[in-house]
Amino acid sequence: MSVINEIKKVLRGYDEKSKKQVLELFATAAVKNAMQGKDAYFKLIIERIDGKLPDKTEQTGKDSGPTIFKVIYENRPELADSDED
Repeated sequence: MSVINEIKKVLRGYDEKSKKQVLELFATAAVKNAMQGKDAYFKLIIERIDGKLPDKTEQTGKDSGPTIFKVIYENRPELADSDED
């Protein structure tokens, strides 16, 4: 017997008092909590809708030093005197 399977069974169930599916009541409660400013519920809902944000990654260069980017402009048009600051 799996706890997850049992929770799924309960969520698929029907609440006689409200005449609604338990899953609907559960979702409604989560949204109400998010709207009341409870961050954990808000984060949970957003992650389920848009997907979880990736963890921050850091990129380093050789020997764990900084990554150096070099930008080279080729065939750059010359600016007229009036276009310069």
